[in-house]
Amino acid sequence: MEIVFHTNKKLKGFWGIQDAENVGINKPNIGTIKKKVNVNISETETGTMYLLNFTTHSFLHPRQNEHTIIKNFDSAKRGEFTTTCITFPTLSEARAFARKIVNVPSPLNGKLANGKTQIEELGKGDTL
Repeated sequence: MEIVFHTNKKLKGFWGIQDAENVGINKPNIGTIKKKVNVNISETETGTMYLLNFTTHSFLHPRQNEHTIIKNFDSAKRGEFTTTCITFPTLSEARAFARKIVNVPSPLNGKLANGKTQIEELGKGDTL
């Protein structure tokens, strides 16, 4: 699945994420990236972070030091955290992660970010 980052000049620091097959002003976003300024990065410093948030797509949190769990939903197997939100220090990292994670099925329902299952995306002549 390919995605497109949709920007609006009126909303600075906001990028909508849309399915490349369903792009437009009146089309729904499958997620967003928001620029957050003066966020507490550690106990002593503040800075800018980029919040990647999917509308309905959840994923296993990668548990890296530079990421912060914003909110978590039901825990998956072996206590792994599933979430729809994650922060990044740069916009390019947030976009790269979004491109990667939309093609990973959700551990909660097995669907991709656009709501389709992988089997539905195969062409009529394709087989598993």
